[in-house]
Amino acid sequence: AMSILSVLFLAIFLIGFLISTIYTILLLYKLFFGSTEEESISLIDAAKKSASHILTPVFGEYEWFVLAGSTIFLLICRAGWQNSSKVALQMSWEHESQVLTFSKPLFITFCALVGLTIYFPFCGLEIKDLRKDLIRMCAIMSIFQFANITCFVIGMQFLPISTAIIVRGGSSLFFVGIFSFVQGQMDLYIGLSMLVVFAGTVFGSVPVNDGEMFTFADIETMLWYLAGIGAVILSGFCQTGRLVFQEVCFVDNKRISPLQLASLVALVSTTFTSVMLGASQLLPGFDNGVQEDTIDTFIKLYRSGDEQPLLILVLVLLIVASFFNSERIVFLVKWYGAATTKVLLSLEIVSTWLMAVGIFSLCQALHEPILAGVGEEFILGEAYLRMIGGGLVIVGSELHLKSKRELNESRQQHSPRPEAP
Repeated sequence: AMSILSVLFLAIFLIGFLISTIYTILLLYKLFFGSTEEESISLIDAAKKSASHILTPVFGEYEWFVLAGSTIFLLICRAGWQNSSKVALQMSWEHESQVLTFSKPLFITFCALVGLTIYFPFCGLEIKDLRKDLIRMCAIMSIFQFANITCFVIGMQFLPISTAIIVRGGSSLFFVGIFSFVQGQMDLYIGLSMLVVFAGTVFGSVPVNDGEMFTFADIETMLWYLAGIGAVILSGFCQTGRLVFQEVCFVDNKRISPLQLASLVALVSTTFTSVMLGASQLLPGFDNGVQEDTIDTFIKLYRSGDEQPLLILVLVLLIVASFFNSERIVFLVKWYGAATTKVLLSLEIVSTWLMAVGIFSLCQALHEPILAGVGEEFILGEAYLRMIGGGLVIVGSELHLKSKRELNESRQQHSPRPEAP
């Protein structure tokens, strides 16, 4: 018999799938057969206009309280969904003399996206009122979001979560610096901050086992480790792209709220992920002979056993945490800009790592076989390079924001003022 958690998860899954499919069809109809609108501003023009968003005092004297509260809440939610994903990947149990795991990156991506999709019909956004340029932007952002989450989950399969967080944070900030260069907002200090971030990323990606660097059991393990690093770097690029396009959307569509945009992007992303789940059932791979065996996923979820309630609880927590995570990110991008948001996200290195260490300690205390090895053990002899790398990434990101803010203020002071009529 299915538990209450099983019924809840199945309901969320089906509702999210149906809503995303129906509304995506309506969006496509609007895009291809709807009325025409004026052309939107270009990406670079919109990004230049949005440069004034860096620490813009939109909340008056309460600005820093709003920023601090939103940042703390965001860091907790991000640590929650990332650690929930890692826990799902780490869980293992025995069934009929076989050791089973839940290595399902596409399904975990679907769970991370489905929470906002369910909220979409209630966020007050009417499809008939959407402009075509906004729909196109959301389609681009949905691909970035899908690739960002999927690549990060794939990378976490082969890396400690602390390494994955540092590499993604550093690579994402590095791509933010490249976009600053494209915008013409690069100077010596911004360049130096990017070098600090790059150094931190390199330190954080160095494997240390038993106090020795670059030690692997065999060549295959090393190749999978490098593949994980590559997947996380690609995730950082996609995260940066999504943040930039979100900022452009707010410049060109000032009436849309953060939750509406987050819901709209998640809607299209969920539909895209659903299609990929079906396609992965047909492509050859390592999961029962296919790329990802979705049928096996549901068998594992609804087979009665000690692992079922824990696994479903982890996935439900993943859905809830990712909901608040996406909404807070879009909120910060709207009011503070993509660069500021990315700098604040660099602090997730600390929150996610601390939560992973806490999960490991809790699981050790529970003595549950299914939770053996879940989380991340903190061993100073193995973590010192990651501590240095994470510190450099955070410091470099703060230097980047400070330098970019001073550059924008200097340009505003030296820009010609309009003549009085």
